[in-house]
Amino acid sequence: MSQIEARILQQDYLLTCPDGQEAPLLAAVDRVDAEMERIRNTGKVRSRERVGVLVAVNLAFENAALSERVQALEQELDLNLESTPTALPATETTHSDEDTPALMTELQALLAQRELELLQAQHLIARMEAALDVESQLL
Repeated sequence: MSQIEARILQQDYLLTCPDGQEAPLLAAVDRVDAEMERIRNTGKVRSRERVGVLVAVNLAFENAALSERVQALEQELDLNLESTPTALPATETTHSDEDTPALMTELQALLAQRELELLQAQHLIARMEAALDVESQLL
């Protein structure tokens, strides 16, 4: 495990992450910070806690949408693989054979994005819980 320093909404955090995952974590920090800044700058929400909750909900909603898209692509890929004749010579291709690599590429990209968003949401929730613990100790 390694530790990195991160800044979210003008507050510094010391984050722990698995070795080799520093770049995805920093990308998650940048995304969370940008989303929190965007929401706070609307002027409607100022509380760091409320901003964090809204960002967490937004990321969870995006993650759910990505999950649905991944499931749809997996089903489409399964259908394409099922409809591919196995007795065809290697030189002969069908339309579904041409679609399969593109579907697999899109599925892999969506899975990677889903994993990153899940990491972002998990780290945000952990940071918000820690911040809430600190704020409740001050009261």
